[in-house]
Amino acid sequence: MKSAKKPVGRLLVLASILIGSAMASKVQAQVGSYSQMARMQAQMRARSNSAMGQMARMQGQAASRNGAASGMIRQQHRTIVAELLGTRAILHRADHDYNGMRMRAIGQIDVALRHLGHRSTNPAAMNGGAGGNARGKVSNVGNSNGGRMPQATSDAHLRQAIQRLQTIQQQMTNLPNASRHPQAGASIQRAIADLNQALTIR
Repeated sequence: MKSAKKPVGRLLVLASILIGSAMASKVQAQVGSYSQMARMQAQMRARSNSAMGQMARMQGQAASRNGAASGMIRQQHRTIVAELLGTRAILHRADHDYNGMRMRAIGQIDVALRHLGHRSTNPAAMNGGAGGNARGKVSNVGNSNGGRMPQATSDAHLRQAIQRLQTIQQQMTNLPNASRHPQAGASIQRAIADLNQALTIR
């Protein structure tokens, strides 16, 4: 009986060793799987962080470009407003009436200025720095014969104003679509038409 039990005991020991080895292999496989999964998750997090960082950089660059573009548009608007104010002052220096067409053109320029966000259309504020005196009354350079400006000189002022308004129109065309202010452009076009008609009046 003792000799029969020995092989059985050895078999049990061998079986337990085999089972333990199999379980250890299974545990090692699971640990390896967990480690691989952790590495994959770490790689995914790294790629996600990299993508988010790249997106943030792209958004920052886009915001910087948009800010620069907005600043450029604001500067262009200021330039256009300044040109309109200067043109208005030129028309005030032309002292002939032209059957009211000169003042109609000035009124259209005022409308354009309001569309562009310029609040003040007070002649004293507009003309003081562009050929006028501190009270806003424009001095008529070259006047003679009772203070009346020669017709040719007055006409020259109107032609100069037309050229400036045409240049302003081109500047507004170069603005982005959302910043062109079509109402202001239409008023400028009407001012040009009024001045062209004024030049036919004697």
